[in-house]
Amino acid sequence: MLKRNENVFDSIKEHALEKLENNPSCCGCDLHNYIFNEDDFVIYHSAAKEIADKWDFDAFELIEYNIEQEIDAFGECYWIKESGKLNWEPQINLAAYWLGQELLYEVDEELGLCWNEEMTEEDVKRVKEAIERLEY
Repeated sequence: MLKRNENVFDSIKEHALEKLENNPSCCGCDLHNYIFNEDDFVIYHSAAKEIADKWDFDAFELIEYNIEQEIDAFGECYWIKESGKLNWEPQINLAAYWLGQELLYEVDEELGLCWNEEMTEEDVKRVKEAIERLEY
């Protein structure tokens, strides 16, 4: 299990709020993909290493968390078969993806109101406010 701390929570929350500033044109069901999958959370190994240090992550702990999440979601871990994936950048991006999913679970009531239709500005505002209210 990946240890959580306020730095991790704040980073994921801040990233989500920044992406929502662009008023995404997607359905509520696609918001996780828009925020945490369309663009990388971090680019460059050195920047990812800094985030890992800030988040106080151990490399093996992070890899184990990502593998567990992949197996829980898909039944196997696809990325571990790919070459060049065992470095900080893809591991932090993958962890941000899974942690972002957990963050959005906390606002599922607000997302449920626009789950199958394109989010309006009012929907985005409601989701942003719900995320802003979340505390570690």
